[in-house]
Amino acid sequence: MSAYIDGYELSVERAKELCKSNDSEEILDGISIWECSYKDLTELASTLLMFLETNSEIYIQESASQCLVKLITNEFVTDEIIIKKALHILGSVEDSEINSDIKYSHKLLLDFINRK
Repeated sequence: MSAYIDGYELSVERAKELCKSNDSEEILDGISIWECSYKDLTELASTLLMFLETNSEIYIQESASQCLVKLITNEFVTDEIIIKKALHILGSVEDSEINSDIKYSHKLLLDFINRK
């Protein structure tokens, strides 16, 4: 069963479709809807890692990094391979004002892991 707001389907299936789009706004909507669904979150984490590796849009990278860190620090995603890959990818982002949110996400993830 899917929920609708203003005729817009809010399901994990729709979110996955949006994440496959070439349109940045649709991808951002897909990430947001998928995160709120609380379904298939390990798959979402893998999709977010793919965005961080392949998508050059800064807004998508920022959204992906923030969502990924939330999933890991709230322990919705506990797969060690995903966590290590997230640390590697977020840690390899070059320092710049543009990437400051992504670097901050890396710091949050490191802090979380060091507390465990």
